[in-house]
Amino acid sequence: MTNSNTGITTIIGLAYDFLIRYPNDKVEPTPALATAWQLGEDGTSLTLELRDDVTWNDGKPFTSKDVAFTYGFIFGPPGQSTEKDFKWLAKPIETPDKHTVVVTYNEPQYTEDIPLSLYFPIYPDHIYSKVDHQNYVDKNPVGTGPGKLKSFAGQLNEIDIRDEYWGKKPKGVKTIKLVPAGTAGNKQSQSTPGKGD
Repeated sequence: MTNSNTGITTIIGLAYDFLIRYPNDKVEPTPALATAWQLGEDGTSLTLELRDDVTWNDGKPFTSKDVAFTYGFIFGPPGQSTEKDFKWLAKPIETPDKHTVVVTYNEPQYTEDIPLSLYFPIYPDHIYSKVDHQNYVDKNPVGTGPGKLKSFAGQLNEIDIRDEYWGKKPKGVKTIKLVPAGTAGNKQSQSTPGKGD
């Protein structure tokens, strides 16, 4: 398998999950970590219902706090927008229970929620809320995706496929090996076909 981006993109895609997906064969978004989503009538609120059978690759349960942390990190602190300081959120993100998230915006967001849910993976609150984001080097990513980083090196990156992953897993594959190829300006990643170690 080749990827026009670097192996990092492939690692992120295997380590982390998104709230919703657009499968290659469908034009409608399909559930992933979110089982349902509802934008309020006026476009200023979003309610997300989350899966209850997901764990992070360190064994901790995935909850609404993780989505609230990720969205809060992306959007920044709530408040009223000014001419010089636009604020996305009208108030703090709510988590009424472990599997429900309510986001309230300052302005209607009819077109922004789906892109956010597609392009930003969800990160674990229990890890990333406690680190210095400017200086933290993530040597052992904790994600809800199908893969867990086994080793990361210049010549070979290995990702183990998790037995406890909630979604579809590649049949017969235990480990994916990514070998960087090409020049520095034209990096690609290649995975070794067939069964891994």
